[in-house]
Amino acid sequence: MAPEVASENIYAKSVDIWAIGIIMHIMLAGGKHPFYDKETDNVATFKEKLSKMKKVEPCESLSWLAKNLFLRLTTIQSHLRYTARDAVKHPWITRK
Repeated sequence: MAPEVASENIYAKSVDIWAIGIIMHIMLAGGKHPFYDKETDNVATFKEKLSKMKKVEPCESLSWLAKNLFLRLTTIQSHLRYTARDAVKHPWITRK
């Protein structure tokens, strides 16, 4: 869930980009969500955490390029978040 959804604000397609970033992180970090804690979070605490979040921190095990793409996909301000068109041009996607 993107922060704008948790805050019950108007949202657009950028929430899907947020979700792609979270899924990317989970896949690359061995199933670890970047900020959801199964032991302590419930729906209410998770929504509160999202609505107060200033920045998402990626797992240290990700490469520099993967972290860079992840941060661009999960920028808190939705208008600054990458679009799908931006993401497919990122070096983490295009490198050979």
